[in-house]
Amino acid sequence: MSSSASSHAGCEEHHRQPHFLEACFLCQKPLGHNCDIFMYRGNTPFCSQECRQEQIEIDEAKEKSWRKLSKREILGQTADSTKKSGPNKTCSAILSGNLLPTPFAGKHSLTPSIAFLDVCYCGPCAQHSQEMSSKALEILDWMRNIGVRPSLSAVTVLLKLLLRIGDYGSVWKLFRDMVSKGPRPSNYTFNVMVLGFCRKGYLKIGESLLHIMRKYHCEPDVFTYNIVINAYCVRGKTLDGLTWLHLMVERGCSPSTVTFGTVINALCKEGNVVKARKLFCEIQDMGVTPNTIMYNTLMDGYVKAMDIGQANMLYEEMRKKGLCWAGRLDEAMELLEDMLEKGIPLSVVAFNSMIAAYSNAGLEDRAFETYKIMVKSGLTPSSSTCSFLLMALSKKGWLQEARELMDVMLEKDFPVNKMAFTLLLDGYFGKGDIVSAQCLWEEMGRRGMSPDAVAFSAFIDGFSKTGLVEEAYNVFLEMSRRGFVPNNFVYNSLIRGFCNCGKLNEALKLEKEMRQRGLLPDNFTTNIIINGFCKQGRMKSAIGTFMDMHRTGLTPDIVTYNTLVSGHCKAFDMVNANDFVNIMYASGWDPDIMTYNILIHGFCSSRKMSRAVMMLDELISAGVVPNTVTVQHYDEWCL
Repeated sequence: MSSSASSHAGCEEHHRQPHFLEACFLCQKPLGHNCDIFMYRGNTPFCSQECRQEQIEIDEAKEKSWRKLSKREILGQTADSTKKSGPNKTCSAILSGNLLPTPFAGKHSLTPSIAFLDVCYCGPCAQHSQEMSSKALEILDWMRNIGVRPSLSAVTVLLKLLLRIGDYGSVWKLFRDMVSKGPRPSNYTFNVMVLGFCRKGYLKIGESLLHIMRKYHCEPDVFTYNIVINAYCVRGKTLDGLTWLHLMVERGCSPSTVTFGTVINALCKEGNVVKARKLFCEIQDMGVTPNTIMYNTLMDGYVKAMDIGQANMLYEEMRKKGLCWAGRLDEAMELLEDMLEKGIPLSVVAFNSMIAAYSNAGLEDRAFETYKIMVKSGLTPSSSTCSFLLMALSKKGWLQEARELMDVMLEKDFPVNKMAFTLLLDGYFGKGDIVSAQCLWEEMGRRGMSPDAVAFSAFIDGFSKTGLVEEAYNVFLEMSRRGFVPNNFVYNSLIRGFCNCGKLNEALKLEKEMRQRGLLPDNFTTNIIINGFCKQGRMKSAIGTFMDMHRTGLTPDIVTYNTLVSGHCKAFDMVNANDFVNIMYASGWDPDIMTYNILIHGFCSSRKMSRAVMMLDELISAGVVPNTVTVQHYDEWCL
């Protein structure tokens, strides 16, 4: 999280908004701890029955006035205002009550009101936060009353606005309405709420929201955890933030440079440089490369702790690493050797940076030379050293050499972690060497190295890609028995494997199981299932799955449309294929080379050569470059 966000959160802590149960909603009379509170709509408190009844009558009067408005008249006002006035005038019209959105009965159920709300909640309207939020809530209620479903983006922006002004009662009501009436909350919705409450100092509420995300088919991501970790760190509770970082890793969410940078910065500010350096050294083993900000933060911590020697060592290490990042590898190596000659001690991280840079540049020989120098210098390679070297060999396809290197490092008792085994495992599956992959898997067990969630995922994905879907499913069951929670990647691998084998019913069972476990199928999942239906010629089911995407908050992408167009072409239904191309245009997607190739092949297969030639002309006019598949279709059918 950025420093500006951190300082903003710290500033808001001193200006915390009062709790929504502290005062009467109508007359603002303080509510004592021992007095009765009269609630309305579950989240609005009043000091007496009279105040509550007065608010009920006000709300009823408002609702009646909304219903009396003519839909035709409102639609005309909306169209005129969007054409003739800018955003500021539109905002003023809303606030004055002169302009309201109206549903538009289109065949795709798209409404100007939804787009209208999206615009109204943003930009110039932010200056009218208090007025805009109450008016937006009224519009939202009105939309629901007439059967129009608001867009997820509009409701999420409204949540952000309500959190900013501290209207927590409306926040919870809006959230409950999203759960019961739609649109269903997404990861971004939860992140907005967690951030909003954490900024106001309600960390426990933010934590609770994170914990219940899976219940609503969302998975906490790196942004969710970063928000909570940053909230603790800026409030001086860095150890709590560190606990959340470890919990994040345990749950299979990979920390980012922002995560580590936040905790390292907080530890250094508290003077806990030892723990900060320990975390800094662990970063590479977690697959994250320290950046300049982390180096600067740690150096600043050492300087303030009066340990100039450690600060200088870090500077030299960073300087050498900077040359690696800039691609000046020879200069970086000269600097490293010069430091060794001068007797300046170097860390394993410095050598690992050099090895990683050479490996990424495809200079495996130089990477191994650096590794040998490292060993001669008396340093014990870390697990990251092994991983970088194995990655270099795997990229080249030198799997036998990679296996020999791993055996040598194991014989010398050098640390070899699960990531190294997983890299080699993935390499074997990439080559289709199932036997070697299974032998490596068994060796992990013999060495007492229990596979982690990443290793299980790689094994399942490898079996699925090679068509051994039953074996993949058995590994999946073993993964679950060991207490690991399969994520979307694992389910998608299995679903794709079953679909490719024609076992669509098994794939659908897995998709249902995903939802039951609190995982929300993504675009990749849905595209696989649509493709499975299309392969079997079940186009009605494919279209039904496509329509479900809109209902579950997913947005079809170019792969979705190309899959459906291809399915119709294979069924020689060029009319519906063209219809889906038109829907794709209407949804903001332009056909790519894949779309044109599918259509050209479809027209050729249907013996409509003139249409195929027209499609080729359209492809060139659109600025799309034909590829070998395009030429192949043209040569095969049209010449």
